[in-house]
Amino acid sequence: MTSRVKRIAFLMVLVFCLLGFSPLFSLGVSAATSYPLNENDTDSQGIIYALDFESKTALVYSTTETINGSLTIPDNVTKGGVTYTVTEIGEYAFYACQNVTGVTIPQSVSKIQEGAFLLCYDLTSVTIPKSVSFIGDGAFIGCESLTSITVESGNADYSSDISGVLFNKNKTVLLQYPIGNIRKLYSVPSGVTEIGEGAFYLSKILTKVILPTGVTDINSYAFYFCTELISAAIPSSVTSIGSGAFFGCVSLTSVTIPANVKTIGDEAFAGCNALTHITVNSANADYSSDSSGVLYNKSKTVLLQYPTGNTRTHFEIPNGVVTIGLSSFFACEFLTSVTIPGSVTRINEAAYAFCEALSVINIPDSVAVIEMYAFFQTAWYNNRPNGVVYAGKVAYTYKGNMPYNTSITLLDGTKGIAEGAFQLCDRLKSITLPDGIKSIGDGAFYECTGLTSVIIPKSVTDIGELSFYGCTNVVLKVYKGSFAHIFAVNKAINFEIIEVVWSISLGEGSATGIPSDKTLSDIRKKLDNTVTIKDSKGVTVSGDALIGTGCVISYNGNDYTVVIKGDINGDGLVNAKDYLIVKRAYLGSFELSDIQLKSACFENTPAPTTKDYLKIKRHFLGTYNIYE
Repeated sequence: MTSRVKRIAFLMVLVFCLLGFSPLFSLGVSAATSYPLNENDTDSQGIIYALDFESKTALVYSTTETINGSLTIPDNVTKGGVTYTVTEIGEYAFYACQNVTGVTIPQSVSKIQEGAFLLCYDLTSVTIPKSVSFIGDGAFIGCESLTSITVESGNADYSSDISGVLFNKNKTVLLQYPIGNIRKLYSVPSGVTEIGEGAFYLSKILTKVILPTGVTDINSYAFYFCTELISAAIPSSVTSIGSGAFFGCVSLTSVTIPANVKTIGDEAFAGCNALTHITVNSANADYSSDSSGVLYNKSKTVLLQYPTGNTRTHFEIPNGVVTIGLSSFFACEFLTSVTIPGSVTRINEAAYAFCEALSVINIPDSVAVIEMYAFFQTAWYNNRPNGVVYAGKVAYTYKGNMPYNTSITLLDGTKGIAEGAFQLCDRLKSITLPDGIKSIGDGAFYECTGLTSVIIPKSVTDIGELSFYGCTNVVLKVYKGSFAHIFAVNKAINFEIIEVVWSISLGEGSATGIPSDKTLSDIRKKLDNTVTIKDSKGVTVSGDALIGTGCVISYNGNDYTVVIKGDINGDGLVNAKDYLIVKRAYLGSFELSDIQLKSACFENTPAPTTKDYLKIKRHFLGTYNIYE
């Protein structure tokens, strides 16, 4: 399951728990049955099927809204005189079926797909037929009344134990713990090497889980929102802790990361509001901690998790940290101020979200990238005035009600636009980005349907995939060959090329000021139609041939040799060939002619420098314009 689906599941769990539904739902194994289907491929119980005429098989697809009572999935269904064998329960087929009191699974079913019984709160027990060979992730997530899972003897792929826990056949992978069981302590059996994805997801009763030595993998969301879990010591054999593995374990007070752990997924310990300290074994080669109990990567360039149960009110992030990780301070209720050092360049998604008391955040100018919801529901954000909210040099979001036909000019020096900064601002008509801005975050202008024009400077080198998604009326104004130009072409977004303003300077036998990629007609527009041009070999230029360094312009009885900055080989373009020529000249392995020296030396030095060939490289890569 994706993290988005799991979070939705959690919210749904909370809502329905408050409604107090009673445990009436059980799953059994049926004898052979057959039901007819109506014109909507639905049986008399309200189960909807997807039929495959070629294979004569049926998949349990969904249910009607009015479905209720005890259900039996038949071995076969019939429609139009054709019999279909029911072989599969599809993804989310019984999602949040609150009025169903029981479901019986036939021996014909071989697959139970992802989330098949998600949020079926009244499910008390499950029997897996011996015919089932596949059970998808999260098939029984959120079944808070589930007390046992039983696998029929003879099943070749799955097994269960006397505690009603679901395993793979040889009991090396714990797949699903029945979270409705009233026990508070559970010892995972010896021999288990892997705790499956979402295995204990949303357990509200367990206070302690004992993991045996030999467990190597704690997969994503394994203990997600196990709200009463106080202790789950991680054995020394563990090498991997998945994303969100202990997310929302609000009773967990401390964590020790063993030496062998090589990977820790995003948000593994986020939302653990009682967590006061994270300790990493000093022999660990990939992770580290400090005296404040904060989790980092080994080199301490990425702050992965702050222990949000610590009662300190101020925290100063150590100098050297470059990235503040995803949800790293999520829902910390004690912090009121944070100091971020000048080494930090990136603040990831939801880093300080729901830190409601956090009113002072010192954000340095070094921060260039801020992901979505980084400061959501913080006092710092709530205290900002309406309008464009800046976090350091990044345009973070727009606060308040935007007037119709709004035009925004971002401040000079703005380095980037945060993810989702102006999403759904359908009243935004235009925005002006300053020179020097580097990045436009993913979804920055998502569904800004009123946006008609954006001028994107050549300095922009990063644009998120969905930055202009749904901007049906926008025209991007871009420089030819720039990152934004390539982006617009690849994403099929309407664009216009910005013409570089230029003029020809004639004097001392040279014609300068001409940019690359210009033709005879371009020169005549700047001078007049009497102009003739010959290339470096004396051949008269005509048509759409490009004018390059070494060409000679004849005008008003005088001849002028063309010098185009960066066009060393005279083909009228600035590309990798020119870069290599100038670099070789700098290294002493190539001798430039006098006219080539004028083209190559941007600061009129007697010989090329590193700055010269690097400017050429940046120009053809679209990160710099040598003519501006």
